[in-house]
Amino acid sequence: EEGAGGGGEEGAVEERRSLAVAAGDAHSVTVALEEPAVLEYAVSTAARTLPFTVSSASAVLARHVASPSGAAGRLELSAGEVCVTLDNSASWLRASHATLSLRCVAVGSAGAAAERAAAAERQLRAGRQARLQARANAEGGGAAR
Repeated sequence: EEGAGGGGEEGAVEERRSLAVAAGDAHSVTVALEEPAVLEYAVSTAARTLPFTVSSASAVLARHVASPSGAAGRLELSAGEVCVTLDNSASWLRASHATLSLRCVAVGSAGAAAERAAAAERQLRAGRQARLQARANAEGGGAAR
């Protein structure tokens, strides 16, 4: 079962697929990027865990292990092909069922700019929270509770 469609914003392409990966096999989905883009990806499984990689022609860019609660990531990539590979080769008996979601936003689009701004804001908040926690620990004598 496959689904694809526009993401509602200029320069965004979204795709969602339900996949069955046979025991002892791997399944790859290749995405051709015509221009630099932000690739957001998520994989969740129906049961058990399932390793997956995101790679370019020259290197593995990310390694994850999907589970029913999911695993996700975000990469800013140059033009070219990127491949998401779900690897069920360690299972000799059971197929794995997974849902793969991909979203590509062109780097020059308004959506990518907004996404970068939101990511920067999240990073600032995390840093601020870490500084507040460090200050609280220092004022409290630094003892673990």
